[in-house]
Amino acid sequence: QYSQTTYAKLYKLIGTNFCKKYTSRTDTTGTNKCSSGKFAVPDYRGYFLRALGSADDLYYKGGSGTYSYYIPQYEQLPNITGRFYVARSENLGSGAFTKGATSGYYSNHHDAKDGGYYDFSAANSNTIYSGSHVIPANYAANVFIYAGE
Repeated sequence: QYSQTTYAKLYKLIGTNFCKKYTSRTDTTGTNKCSSGKFAVPDYRGYFLRALGSADDLYYKGGSGTYSYYIPQYEQLPNITGRFYVARSENLGSGAFTKGATSGYYSNHHDAKDGGYYDFSAANSNTIYSGSHVIPANYAANVFIYAGE
């Protein structure tokens, strides 16, 4: 944290926007971590920087226009899904596996229709599997090309 008066020009440019700490991929409010009269500079350790474009550009590249310079865009992986059928109707699913409705398939050990199916969704076990693209954790940044004076 830096003094707002000692570094008045820098503080005028970025304000207290980088004082907030975000705790999860759904936290868009953050908690203020700066002391009174102080401000923070960006801490991009562990993040990639991406050039900030329009919201449409971000959307079509797998990002979200709701992310700004100050809020990280967390990593995402495409969801992995699947289904398999079983010959018993007990609910044995957990984690990424969920028991679907008894489907009326004949089991191998009974004459009754007691079989069912299990669905697999990686998103059930971890929210990182929530996207449609692979996205590394990143922050948006303006990109400037300096051509000299």
